[in-house]
Amino acid sequence: MSEPVKIRVDLSAGIIEVEADASNIDAVFDRLDAFIPRLSQAYKNPSDEASSNGATPTARENQGQPSESTSSNPAEAKGEVKKSAKGSKGKEVYSTVDLGLTETQRQEMRDFYESKKPKSQNDQVAVLMDWLKREGNKSTATWNDIFTAFRTVGVKSPAKISSVLGNMVGLSWVKNVGGGQYALIHVGEDYVKFDLPKEKGTGKG
Repeated sequence: MSEPVKIRVDLSAGIIEVEADASNIDAVFDRLDAFIPRLSQAYKNPSDEASSNGATPTARENQGQPSESTSSNPAEAKGEVKKSAKGSKGKEVYSTVDLGLTETQRQEMRDFYESKKPKSQNDQVAVLMDWLKREGNKSTATWNDIFTAFRTVGVKSPAKISSVLGNMVGLSWVKNVGGGQYALIHVGEDYVKFDLPKEKGTGKG
């Protein structure tokens, strides 16, 4: 018989305790995932705000010994793992990389960027990828390449470069070639070449 596992849920000291065999713990968590969010709606105290998105187990027995904190337990409750993942969602970390450019080329990139006057994030990324492809000998670019290009021209990069690239894929400006590499294709190239800078008052792109 599997070793029993105990789960304790606080919900502003309302406290719900569940005990089940370890072999059935996944089914228990699935039920809790569906049940707790509804139950938590009855508790709207500010101090319990953190659990309003779905309370999670605060203690669990590990090999017969109770654990005071799930954060250090490698077998964290499913709800806690999901909450952590949701909390970190949206964060992207970039690093500056060597684009292999001379100082003259970096200045040329700045001049080109300024001449195209891109306003939207789609336009900004398209201009940088276009220059890197034509003058920087980079047929594809990664998040870090694009981030570094923004640094080079002295412009703040988008918070989520992946989302901008996703938009550009949808516009058929960019192709995801795999391995974290993106290629600006002819539609995007033509947009940069013929449609930028935009005439005053237009909102295209």
